[in-house]
Amino acid sequence: MNLKDTLNEALTRNWRRLDRNIMQSKEDCKYFPNNKNELLSIINPMIDKDPSCDLNSVWVGDVFDMSSLFERSPFIGNISRWQVGNVRDMSDMFYGSIFNGD
Repeated sequence: MNLKDTLNEALTRNWRRLDRNIMQSKEDCKYFPNNKNELLSIINPMIDKDPSCDLNSVWVGDVFDMSSLFERSPFIGNISRWQVGNVRDMSDMFYGSIFNGD
C-alpha cells in the first residue's frame, strides 16, 4: 500500500468515527416523527417546558418540511446533531425567533 492509499484509508476511518460522534444516529433517538406536524407535537411541549432544551433526541431524518418550524419560538436550545439532509423546505425556519445557533 502506498502513502496516498494509507492516508486515504486513515482519513476515511477517522471521518467515520467523527461522523458517529458528531452527527445524530437513529439509534440514539427517542422520538421519530414522520412529518412536520408530528415534529411540532413533540418539540413544542419540550420548548414550552425549557426553551434551552436539547432536541437531539428527536430523529428528523424522515421530515421533509421544516418551514417556519421555529417561527417566533423562544427556542434557544440544541439541534446541532440533527440530520437535515432530507429536508426540502427550510424557508422561514427561524423567522422571528431569537435562536442564533450557538
